[in-house]
Amino acid sequence: MTTDNVIEAFGGLMSEVDKASWTSLEQREREVKDLHHAFSVSADGFQDDDQAFIKAWGFSVSDIKVPTSIWFGGSDLFVPRTHGDWLTKNIEGATGRYFDDDGHMSIWFNNLEDIAKDISSK
Repeated sequence: MTTDNVIEAFGGLMSEVDKASWTSLEQREREVKDLHHAFSVSADGFQDDDQAFIKAWGFSVSDIKVPTSIWFGGSDLFVPRTHGDWLTKNIEGATGRYFDDDGHMSIWFNNLEDIAKDISSK
């Protein structure tokens, strides 16, 4: 994967808003470096993440009792809005933070400061 093909490597999972968040060369370089690091030993973590869609997680989300924020966007082609809505509803005391115009990647880039504050306040 290179800075020239990182967006295409995600195929149809990158919404237009997500693609736009990776237009700068600096951002693509960072993502390629992170992806190479993430897969440097194996693809097990990536596979585990994908399996979470079709296999039991080994616990019930209703067992989660710590402060939880669910950040999700309406232009996310990786994870549907219904999943964020469901998690927010089924994790006791969870706070849903929905952004209609953000996708899977852009929500992170566009709200990084707010996400950091949210995490540190928990």
